[in-house]
Amino acid sequence: VSIVLFLGYSQPAIRDVIASVDDVVLGPVDAVLPFYVVVLLLSVVTGFYSTVIQSNLMDFETMGKYRERMEDVKERLSAAKERGDDDAVDRLETEQREAMGDQLGMFKLQFRPMVYIMLLTIPIFLWMRWKIRGGHLTAGDVGVVFPLVGAVGWRDAVLGPMSAWIVWYFLCSMAFRQVIQKTLNLRTSPR
Repeated sequence: VSIVLFLGYSQPAIRDVIASVDDVVLGPVDAVLPFYVVVLLLSVVTGFYSTVIQSNLMDFETMGKYRERMEDVKERLSAAKERGDDDAVDRLETEQREAMGDQLGMFKLQFRPMVYIMLLTIPIFLWMRWKIRGGHLTAGDVGVVFPLVGAVGWRDAVLGPMSAWIVWYFLCSMAFRQVIQKTLNLRTSPR
């Protein structure tokens, strides 16, 4: 499902169907609130959802073990090189290559929550893109005022090639994600 949703970025037919379905839910909210507030609310919802999913689906203990093993091998390898112990260096380099295989396991642990997170975030992004690029904004929702930049249209490039709506979403999302993590004392990465 996530892959089909992801195809919506390049396939207008898929994007339009997903956005139209999303508009059934988001359209009434958008009708009563300014678009910048709708984007802010969506960033809060996706930030909360992704933080909770990541906190509950990540196996931090296993990831910590992978990381500790890599650090241990790296330290022992460095010490063996300093001593000039070529046999230990060969043995530890082999162990380091084996430990690199653990990186695949760590990648799998991190990828699992991302699939669930994409189930919500991709349709929201597709709806925002459809709303802005498809000409579905009302006359009053033509842009936003950014600090240090001033008034810009939603499609205007604000940060390199990134449009104002994407920058606004990410700024709101990052800020609220931090607040959510601290408020709910949720962990989203190994310590």
